[in-house]
Order: sequence, then structure tokens, then C-alpha cells
Amino acid sequence: MSELWGYCKECKWWQIEPGASRTDTTGGVCIDNVLQRYLFRVNGNSGCNRFVEGPSPRRDGSSETPPDEAIVMAQ
Repeated sequence: MSELWGYCKECKWWQIEPGASRTDTTGGVCIDNVLQRYLFRVNGNSGCNRFVEGPSPRRDGSSETPPDEAIVMAQ
């Protein structure tokens, strides 16, 4: 776990749709290996202390409500 708190839009655990932009209002799903079982659908301006800076992975269905468990657990 990171000692730093950070925004989802800047985190490598925030999976979004292939054509989506990394903005405050973009919806995606958290794929952190500890949190993914909860199927958190979060926007870019959400954040937490499991933050790891990096590019967002992209996968179709990441913005569905609720997120599809198959696209989250496949990581």
C-alpha cells in the first residue's frame, strides 16, 4: 500500500473504457488486487491511499453499472 493518497484518474488501478479520457467525471472500475472483489465503480476525482501512479488500463465494459465481475477479475 502506498503512503500517498491520490486520485483515481492518475492511478494504475483505475480501469476505464478504451476511448475514455482520464477526467474527474469519467467512470471506471478499481482493479487493485485487494479492492477489486468489491467491484468499486469510481470516477476520476475519487481517490484513496492504495494509489499507485501510472497509466490507466483500458477494457470494454469498465464503465458499466455495476461493473462486470468478469472484466475486473480477469486482471
